[in-house]
Amino acid sequence: VSLFFDVIRQAPNIADPYSTLGLIYEEMGDKKKALEFFMIAAHISAKDSSQWLQLAQGSKDLGELYNNSISIYLFMSYSY
Repeated sequence: VSLFFDVIRQAPNIADPYSTLGLIYEEMGDKKKALEFFMIAAHISAKDSSQWLQLAQGSKDLGELYNNSISIYLFMSYSY
C-alpha cells in the first residue's frame, strides 16, 4: 500500500494508483476507504465510464451513496 502512496505523491494526476488502492481496500473489507479512492480515480479520469461504473458498484454496498454515484455517472456521461 505504501508503494502506491509513493506513486501518488510523484504523479497525483494519474487514476490507476487510486483505482488500485480502491481494489486493495475493497479486498481488505474497508469499503468506505475503497470508495474514497474510486471517487478520486473517477474524477481524475472523468471521461472514463468504467471508473464511474466502478464507483457506482462500490457505492451500492454502502446504501445511501449509491443513488448519488449513479446520478454523477449519468451527469458525466451525458455532459460529454
